[in-house]
Order: sequence, then C-alpha cells, then structure tokens
Amino acid sequence: MKIHKKEAVLSILALSLGLLIYIFFRNGTYIHSLLKIRNSFGFSHLTFFGSDFIKYYLPDFLWAFLLTNALMAISNNTKKEVFIIGLIVIVLSIVWELLQLFEVVSGTFDFLDCFIYILAVITAVALTTERKRK
Repeated sequence: MKIHKKEAVLSILALSLGLLIYIFFRNGTYIHSLLKIRNSFGFSHLTFFGSDFIKYYLPDFLWAFLLTNALMAISNNTKKEVFIIGLIVIVLSIVWELLQLFEVVSGTFDFLDCFIYILAVITAVALTTERKRK
C-alpha cells in the first residue's frame, strides 16, 4: 500500500490545528482558563480568535478535511475511490449531526455544520484532484 505524502501531511496539519483550537479557544480547557485570567488583568486579546467561527465551525471543517485526506492518503485515488471517500465522509458527518438532533449524542444540531462538512470534503477532493493533474 502506497501512502500519498501530501494527503498525509495535510491530515497531520489539520489535526494539529484542530487540537490547538480546542486547547486554546474552547471553554473549559485549562489553557483557555489561564487566558481568561490574563484578559481580566487587562491584557489585550484578538476578538476574531474568540469568535464562534474559530471555536466551533473551523474544527468541524478540519475534522472532515482530516478524515477525507487521511482516507485518500491510503487509497489509490482513482476517480471512483475519491468520489466514494467524499461521499462516505459527507454521510458520516450528516449522520453525526442527525444523532445530535435526536439527542442520541450530546451536541447541537446545526445546518451550517453540514454545509461546513461538505465544503471541507470538496476542498480535500479538489486538492487531491489538482495534485493528480500535475
């Protein structure tokens, strides 16, 4: 089995960025609590980095992007495989959101999450397809 390096590296970068977002910007983490204490003493902070997009939607994008790229890193990346991988990730993402809607798992159902997942899959597929063209 051949591992496609570009997809593997993109997966690792997406995972790393997602972890940093959870550690620094999600409420309730130790580091986030430390940053809140510093802000209460007058240190400035960038409001963009505290925005809901960074906290909630970007990790969803990175999750779907990571899963799509990781699966493509270990596949042959034929047109059929790329299509099936993208479809699987989209279906899994929508099922996850529906499980939240019906309170099977904790979380909040959001149509925007579904859009973000689809956008992430399209981005990953486009990057893989572009790499294959070159």
